[in-house]
Amino acid sequence: AVVDAGAYTVDCALVQDDQWIQHGSGSAPGAYVAAEHLAKALSKRCSFQVSPLACHQVLATGEFRANGRPHAIHAELEAAKRVFGDTVLAYVDRKFEREAPSLEAILLVGGAAPLLAARMRQSWPNLLAVPNPRFVVAEGMLRAGLAARAAASEPVREAPIARAA
Repeated sequence: AVVDAGAYTVDCALVQDDQWIQHGSGSAPGAYVAAEHLAKALSKRCSFQVSPLACHQVLATGEFRANGRPHAIHAELEAAKRVFGDTVLAYVDRKFEREAPSLEAILLVGGAAPLLAARMRQSWPNLLAVPNPRFVVAEGMLRAGLAARAAASEPVREAPIARAA
């Protein structure tokens, strides 16, 4: 199973015995859920509007600056992650429940994967959070394209795989 967590959607796919399982696949709301929750909390606390767009960066870095100085926002940040994690977990539970006992692993990928890993691991001990989760899907598409091209007997030129620092 794969859970691809992004800014706007969290996409799930379930494959068993090389077969795609339709009822185990679909999309849930993405990290914007956490960004909106955080924006409301910070706007209330700071008495000025904090945009959800700005909160995407805050979620990625864990740091919030306003009026030229950093602010401690641990409680607000954890609450936003919890809301997002609970939303995604409820969706993933519904999608994967029929096959849950036979799942060897759930791969967590995508740019929002770090926001979900701890919460999802509580319910899914077979969760695998991969290194550089933001680039996993793009790398997989590149490899699939190269394999398809090779299978078609076309000359294949190895493309370099970019690695995040």
